[in-house]
Amino acid sequence: MDTEPCDVAVCGAGPAGLAAAAVLGRAGLDVRLLDENPLPGGQLLRRSRKPTRGGLDPARRQGLRLAARSKGQNFYGKPLQRVIGIFADGEVLAVDAGHRLVRLRPRAAILATGARERYLPFAGWTLPGVMGAGAAQILVKAHGILPARRLVVAGAGPLLYAAAAETAAARGRVLAVLDQAGWREHWHLALALCRQPTKMLQGAAYLIRLQAAGCRVRCGWRVVRAEGRERAQRVVAVRSAPRGRPSNETMVFSADGLAIGWGLVPNLELAQQAGCRLVHDEHRGGWVVDTDAALQTSRPGIFAAGEVTGIGGGAKALVEGELAAFGVIDYLGSRLGGQVAARRRWLNHRRRRELSLGRALAAVTRVPPEALAGIPDDTVVCRCEDVTMGDIRRAVFSGADSLSALKKTLRLGMGICQGRTCGPVVLDLLALLTRQSPATLPPFGARAPIKPVTLGALAEGRSP
Repeated sequence: MDTEPCDVAVCGAGPAGLAAAAVLGRAGLDVRLLDENPLPGGQLLRRSRKPTRGGLDPARRQGLRLAARSKGQNFYGKPLQRVIGIFADGEVLAVDAGHRLVRLRPRAAILATGARERYLPFAGWTLPGVMGAGAAQILVKAHGILPARRLVVAGAGPLLYAAAAETAAARGRVLAVLDQAGWREHWHLALALCRQPTKMLQGAAYLIRLQAAGCRVRCGWRVVRAEGRERAQRVVAVRSAPRGRPSNETMVFSADGLAIGWGLVPNLELAQQAGCRLVHDEHRGGWVVDTDAALQTSRPGIFAAGEVTGIGGGAKALVEGELAAFGVIDYLGSRLGGQVAARRRWLNHRRRRELSLGRALAAVTRVPPEALAGIPDDTVVCRCEDVTMGDIRRAVFSGADSLSALKKTLRLGMGICQGRTCGPVVLDLLALLTRQSPATLPPFGARAPIKPVTLGALAEGRSP
């Protein structure tokens, strides 16, 4: 397997990666844009079956323009390559569309790996018909398939309303949106949105569409159970009393689909492999990549942008992608003119504003301790290895007080998802059960390959 040199490897082709690659391409650098999806854009810019210009979301409109322009740039002349490893010396290992291993030796790298949904286990969440809110969006937007005949959307955060509104726009029947956050948390989010009227209008458009479709929107309600034999047939929710305690007030929906999500958590696996320092910040989504003012990580030549530095949305990702690209150009020894310096100052101002919105989002999507403590013992938490809440409680009471200890004791996080689904909630559970600070509980470690790769690819790519 030969090593291919390049100037910059951009790992992730979402908004942050596209913004970074566009700046680096204009600077004349040899850029490799890498992503596990066949087309650039990430979840925010996922192609719809119907042509779209981005609607009310300026970040989406800008991202779509970048994705369209990327086809004519030197970094997007063939299907995207999927990264399966990055190492402390900067070497990047990827797999191309033909399942062949590719070894890249960039002079610098930008980690723009985005985020994934966070879930809160409850009785029946493993039933067919229960899916992530993002999965429901993909079905509707990319494939034109309704997730269910009668859908309930539950959890916390703005993504619930986006998934519900898009399903309703596709003529799907959305019975209710159950948002566990109360009106108090939403009031703080509304105050943060006052500085961004376009996002406020987008949220209002979602609510108007849902109301017109006959969907009930209920704040302060939390799903506690999905019932059914072969698939979800009923959804049971309870209303939260003051201080997050459940009340005796319940609602039952006859639904064959349930879309869930409790905000987002950063995808940190590549940063961990590269040896980048992580920090814990509950206002930015938990564990995030630590960077300096130029968005360079603790590893020289490796930069980070987008949700991996803190959950904040598409606008933050676009801003940080551009800032990281300027940081890379500085690192590689190129000179930046006065116009670029002014542009960086403006971008840093925008970044601070988007980070304030991220703090409001973190408050809305926070899972209360009462919800974690109320997970029944027979509820599966690790779906890959069939580990229940009762298994975790017994292991913790026997002395397993870290993720690595639970992994050794229960095989927790050793399935095909490698802890991506259960890891975030197990960290919250450990902090609750052991009374430790979340900042003292590091996430699961990461080793190459971070995603499944065929034995054939490994065999063909072996060194002679």
